Amino acid sequence: MVVLIQYQSAKLGLVSGRSLPQVLGERLPQRARVAFWGQAEIVAAATDIAEVIGGAIALQLLFGLPLVLGGVIVGIASLLLLVVQGRRQRRFEEIIMALTGTAHRSTTTGCDDWSA
Repeated sequence: MVVLIQYQSAKLGLVSGRSLPQVLGERLPQRARVAFWGQAEIVAAATDIAEVIGGAIALQLLFGLPLVLGGVIVGIASLLLLVVQGRRQRRFEEIIMALTGTAHRSTTTGCDDWSA
């Protein structure tokens, strides 16, 4: 469903030159706009919470760190990435490529014997 909404939103932007929030702002009453805004904030918060919890679990599984400490580490790393993104987009992209490459390399050249 999300892919369909993103696809339709992109088509709307290409055809009209306006984003989905701009069109909704023009066509919906105040209460409906506030409801859409609230829903977007809740969804953004939910994805952030999932990111922190998933990262904390990963750090606990990989390194045996306590979940709270892992959550703090992931939260700090996320904030640092946001700071870098706000200043220089190219640097942010380089960091994301390095992290993605590290994850790829660690999964493709890791331990051959997982039973140990």
